[in-house]
Amino acid sequence: ENCNVLGTIYADKIIGDIVNAGLHTFAATSTNIVSGQLFDIFRMNVPAVSFDRYMIISEIPFNWRAQEQGGRYNMFVRDSTGRNSNIWSGSSPLGPIEGFPSMQAVSIRIPANATWVAISVQGDRRQTIMRYAVAHESNWQVVKAGSGGINIVAS
Repeated sequence: ENCNVLGTIYADKIIGDIVNAGLHTFAATSTNIVSGQLFDIFRMNVPAVSFDRYMIISEIPFNWRAQEQGGRYNMFVRDSTGRNSNIWSGSSPLGPIEGFPSMQAVSIRIPANATWVAISVQGDRRQTIMRYAVAHESNWQVVKAGSGGINIVAS
């Protein structure tokens, strides 16, 4: 029930809460996202399973800069089941977009049978935005919906 494992655990089948965990490296970038372009900030393939899961990402680093006056920008959670849920949207004058230097402890529901999940951003036909960020590693974990989950920290 409660233990420290100092070696490797091998198992053919695990029934329970753990699905997967690891590190994701966000590369350093300075990218213009032109009006209407759908740009994936984060995308991961996942195996199709018969139950919903939750993905928790410790941090998604980014900074935004509006490159045009007017228009709107939107951030979405998307997946292979066709879901396209808006996380936030806004508009900004030319210059830095305040309030979004990074996202902490991001939780995403992954529906049953999904084979990929993504967080994407898009500017409308009047809004080009620039994304810039330094390289960063973030922990991620995927747990079965309704489970107690696990806590994994990179060392």
